Amino acid sequence: MLFIDKEKFDRVKKGLEKSKLDGLLVRLPENVLYFSNWWPITGWGAAFIPLDGDPILITPDSETIFAKRRIINDLREYEPNGNDALINELSKLSFAEKKMKIGVEKTVEAIACTHLGYELSIPNNPFFDKLSKELKNWELVDATNLLTELRAVKTEFEFKQLKLVNELNYYGLEAIADALHQEKTEMEIATLCESTINNKIVDYKDNVDFVRAFAFVMGGPENGARACWPYNISSAYKMKKGELCMIELNTQVNGYWSDITRTWVVGRNPTTEQRDMMDTINGGIEEAMKASKPGTATHEVDKASREFIIATKWGKYHTPFLGHGIGVKLHEPIPMLYPNSPGTVELGHYYTIEPGLYGKEIKGALRIERDVWLSDSGVIATDEFPCEL
Repeated sequence: MLFIDKEKFDRVKKGLEKSKLDGLLVRLPENVLYFSNWWPITGWGAAFIPLDGDPILITPDSETIFAKRRIINDLREYEPNGNDALINELSKLSFAEKKMKIGVEKTVEAIACTHLGYELSIPNNPFFDKLSKELKNWELVDATNLLTELRAVKTEFEFKQLKLVNELNYYGLEAIADALHQEKTEMEIATLCESTINNKIVDYKDNVDFVRAFAFVMGGPENGARACWPYNISSAYKMKKGELCMIELNTQVNGYWSDITRTWVVGRNPTTEQRDMMDTINGGIEEAMKASKPGTATHEVDKASREFIIATKWGKYHTPFLGHGIGVKLHEPIPMLYPNSPGTVELGHYYTIEPGLYGKEIKGALRIERDVWLSDSGVIATDEFPCEL
């Protein structure tokens, strides 16, 4: 059988062998997407990946229409009706009677947002208990760590999907960069960015089934100073000329995510000091990219960026976090880049580099966030929109 993403399935097979597993059964939409390139809407789908044999995709009949971009040929359609219906479908597999050690998602602590943004059916103890009762030859073991490790390395196929997300983001950033010649509210800028990106589905209908942009704008001294918190919320605040306007843009296209940030000066007439701050942040990003070589400790990548920024007069406004993984979830745990962070950056890792300055004294937040892929030819940034005020 020929796969569109043979590189991925070769790695998966090695991972199964190393973990002494006979197969994987996944239900979380992000994991089904990872293996199949089909993004389930409700959580009623599944993918079964055997060590020996071809992978199988199980879709509810109401969602099969969206599985046309799948990279698994063997598709089984069923009528969903709770756990029993899916387990009944699994019991029909030729593997159901074999004695097998199957990896499942037992200890996942955070899941990706869905396209619809509301309730999602997820695997839990009732499902696993029922599955063990019905498929008595299967030994179910937790494979969360293996799934995390597999997802950390992006193939060429995945890179193309992730690059497409930032291709659409360009249009939204372009629209708001122009709008910020005038004073606008945070929410006005956020909604303009989101609608511009979402409406681009018309021009990408051959490549895009789902697109949803989430733009969060933090402007001015008060809101901007809080932009280093782990969330950003757009408000009714009308930003004034000369203040900084930072936008955190999280977009999903067909289930693949981007996480980028840009900052402008409202009125688009930055001062010499504001330009110097931007040069400092861009310099910190450049240092992190130069330090990103396979096998380099993540905290060393962070250190390269941090030391560059701390050495300037803006260092006191810098905060201790540099980046994280991205993929079929907005925040992937591999790699993480911060002081004393464990692990290394490796070939295929796709992650953010996002240094920033925050404070009322500097009139808000100035952060730039790039999405980069560590490839055979070096570090490639997929977000091409200019990093300028």
